[in-house]
Amino acid sequence: MDASALFAYLDHDDRYHDEIRAAWPVLVRQHSLITTNYVLLETHALAQRRLGQEAARVLPEVVRPLLGVEWVGAGLEEAAIEYMHAAEQRTLSLVDSVSLVVMRRLKLQYAFSFDKHFRERGYGLPDLKAE
Repeated sequence: MDASALFAYLDHDDRYHDEIRAAWPVLVRQHSLITTNYVLLETHALAQRRLGQEAARVLPEVVRPLLGVEWVGAGLEEAAIEYMHAAEQRTLSLVDSVSLVVMRRLKLQYAFSFDKHFRERGYGLPDLKAE
């Protein structure tokens, strides 16, 4: 789970809000949802700044309990910094680089993200058809 998807879940005015709200029950039932503490931090900061404290509370109280969290330590952060510099792409953030390194290490196939960096690296959206 990327910050772009988590923020879209929280923001009723986000262009992807309806898409993620419709997909959420399928995601929760059919997929292991994994993110990093960096993504949670980024999403919380965005929500608090753009939507207010009430919206920001939804993340830890409603969304976070449904996610597995990979905690970023020094080794993972260093690997992500190396990845980011090797990519030589100005718009690739450290948070996205951490996510991409975690995804590679865990051999994940899908990214629920509206960020082009994941698609560019071959991580598509999961099948969201209801059972």
